[in-house]
Amino acid sequence: MDVVSAFFDEHFIAIYFFYGLSFFSMGLTLLVVSRRDSKLSLAQCVHWLGIFGLIHGTHEFAEMFELIGEFPPTPWLNLSLTLLLAISFLPLLTFGFALLPYAARSPGMPIRLTLLAAIAYGLLITLVYATYDPTFLEWLRAANTLARYVLCIPGAVLVGLGLWRQRGVLQELGMWRYARTLALAGPALTVYGVFGQLFPPSSIIFPSMYLNDVVFMSAFGFPVQVLRSAMALVAAVSVIAALRAFEEETRQRLAMAGETRRELQLAARELSLLYEASILVSSTYDLETLTHKAVRRIVPIIEPILSAAIFVPTSDRGRPEHISVYGYATQTVDSMRDLLATYCRHLQETQSHYTYWVDRDGRDVSRKVNDQLTTIHSQTPLAIRRVVLPLQSQDSVVGSLLLETALDGPFLSSLEAPAIVALARQLGIAIENADLVLELRQREALHIELLQRATSAQEAERKRIARELHDDTGQALTALAMGLRGVSKLVEKQPEQVSPQIAELQSISTGALEGLRHLISDLRPSHLDDLGLVAALRWYAEEVNHRSETEISFAVSGDPVRLSPETETTLFRIAQEGIGNIVKHANAEHGTLHLSFDEPCVCLNIADDGKGFDVARALEPGARRAWGLLGIQERAALAGGSLIIDSTPGKGSIIVVSVPIYQSNSGPECCAEEKRAKEKEITNE
Repeated sequence: MDVVSAFFDEHFIAIYFFYGLSFFSMGLTLLVVSRRDSKLSLAQCVHWLGIFGLIHGTHEFAEMFELIGEFPPTPWLNLSLTLLLAISFLPLLTFGFALLPYAARSPGMPIRLTLLAAIAYGLLITLVYATYDPTFLEWLRAANTLARYVLCIPGAVLVGLGLWRQRGVLQELGMWRYARTLALAGPALTVYGVFGQLFPPSSIIFPSMYLNDVVFMSAFGFPVQVLRSAMALVAAVSVIAALRAFEEETRQRLAMAGETRRELQLAARELSLLYEASILVSSTYDLETLTHKAVRRIVPIIEPILSAAIFVPTSDRGRPEHISVYGYATQTVDSMRDLLATYCRHLQETQSHYTYWVDRDGRDVSRKVNDQLTTIHSQTPLAIRRVVLPLQSQDSVVGSLLLETALDGPFLSSLEAPAIVALARQLGIAIENADLVLELRQREALHIELLQRATSAQEAERKRIARELHDDTGQALTALAMGLRGVSKLVEKQPEQVSPQIAELQSISTGALEGLRHLISDLRPSHLDDLGLVAALRWYAEEVNHRSETEISFAVSGDPVRLSPETETTLFRIAQEGIGNIVKHANAEHGTLHLSFDEPCVCLNIADDGKGFDVARALEPGARRAWGLLGIQERAALAGGSLIIDSTPGKGSIIVVSVPIYQSNSGPECCAEEKRAKEKEITNE
C-alpha cells in the first residue's frame, strides 16, 4: 500500500493533468459537435455539459499549476479557484435540469432552477461565515465543500438519470450502439459527482470533517483525484462516442428528406396526370375523339412509355367496339385489340379489377405490385415494361388501357403505379360520361322523333274521327234531318204513314248514338274514370274479343286498389298498345292481360303465343322501328316504373310493366316471378 501511495504522491501532478485534460477535451468536443437543430433533446442541451467540461477542466489545470508552483498561493488565488469551481458546477446542474422530462415544455426552466441553486449556495456560504466566524482560509474551504455538496452532487445525479433516460430515446430510434455507450456515460458522471465529490478537503462543513480526501487516501491507498480522473476519462470517452448518434440522426433525417422528396415528386406526377385527365374529361364527349386524344397525351406525359392503346368494348347501350392506338405499327393493331378484348372479357366474367404488370424480364409481377399498391412508396421499385389496366366507372369496366416501354428500356418504375391507376380511373369516368352523353343525345333524338310520331298519330286520329263522324254520324244526322222534313209533310197529307217513318228515324238516331258511343269509348272509356283500371281493362279485353279473332283473357291478382289518374291512364294506354300489337302483328291465337297488385308495385303483364320478334333489333336505331314498343317504354319511364320486353322469334312475346302504387316508391321489377312463370307457360304452349 505504501508503494502505491508513494507512486501516486510522485505522479500527483500528472493525475491533475489527465483529470483536467479529460474534462477540457470533453467540453471542447461537445461544444464543437453540439447541434441545436437536432430533434433529440440531448443534442439541444449538451452544450451545457460542454461548458461544464471547459470551465471545470480550466479549474483543474489552475490547481495543477498552483501545485507545481507556477501560481504562488495567495488568498485571492484561493478565492478565485473556489469561485471557478462553483461556477463550473452550475452548467452541470443546468444540463441535469434540461434532461428532465418536463423541461421541453418550459425552455427557460433549467436556467431558472440553476439560478435558484446559485442563490441558495450564496446564502449558505454567507450563513456559514456569519455562524462560525471562521478564518478566511476556513471559509474558503467551507465554500469549496458546499459547492461540491450543493451544486455538483445534485447535478451529477440529475445528469446520470437524464442520460439513462436518453438511452431509452436512442433505443426507440433504433440507435442501440449509441444507447449502450450513453448508458456508460451516465453512471460514470454519477460516480464522479457522488463518490468523487463526497470526499472534499477537510472543512468545518459536516460531514467533510469525517469524509474527506485524507480519509479516502488512507482507506483506499490512492487519492480521490484518481477516482475523479478515471470517471472523467470514462465519461468523456463515452459521451463523445455517443455524440455520433447525431450523425446517425442526420443520416436518418436526410433519408427521410429524400423519401419525402421522392413522395412529393410522385405526388406532383400524379397531380399532373390527373390534371391532364381532367382536361381530357372536359374537352370532348365524343368517344372516338376522346380516346384518340388520350393515347396521344399519355405517352408524352409518362416519359418511359413509348406506346399506348385504349380499347372500349361493345356496351349494353349499343355503343360499338372501338380501339385507339399510338406508337404501334399498323399490323399490330389487331393483336392489341384481341389482347385487350380478352382482358376485358376476363374482368367482366370474374367481376374483378385486376391490373396486369410485366417487368423488364417479361415476368408477371402483377400480384406483387397490386398487393403493395397502397404502400408502394416504401417498397423497392420494380422496372415495369408493360401494364394493362381496367378503365372503370364505379363498379363496371368500360374499357382497358395498355402502356408499354421499349424492350431495352428505359422502363417504368412501379412507384408510378398509384398515379397510373388514378389516371385509368379518370379515363374510365370520361368514357362513361361520353356514353351517357351519347345516350342522352340518342334519347333526345328519340324524343323528338316520338313527338313527331305522336303528332302524326294525333293528326291521323283526328282524320279518323272526322271521317267516322262524316261517314257515319254525319250521314245519319243528314238522313234524320231529311226524314224529319218528310214526316212534317206526311202529318198533313198522309198521317197514317207517320208512325213507320218515325220508327225508321228512331232506328237511325239509335245507330248514330251507338257509333258516337263507340267513338268516345275508343278515345277514353268512361269505365276508366268511373270504375277504375280493372273495370276498364276487363271491358277492353271483351271489346277486343268481339272485334278480332284473337282471344284475349284478362285476370287480376292481389288486392286491387285505385291508383292515381295518371298511373291508371298510363297502364291502360300501355295495355291498348300491347293488345293492339298482338292483334295486328303477332298472328297469335291467344293473348293474356294480367294485372297484379303486389305492394309496393302494380304489374301489368301482356303475353301472347304469336310469332315473336327480335327485341334488340326492334329497338335499335334505324329506319324501321317498333314505335309502339318505344311508346310503351317512354310511358313506363314517365310513370317512374320499369319495363321488361322478352321475345324470341317463333315463341311468342311478353311485356311486363312495373310501376309504383304510391308516388314515393321507385319502380322495382317486382313481377319477376310472374314473368318467369309466363315465359314457362309460353314455352310449353
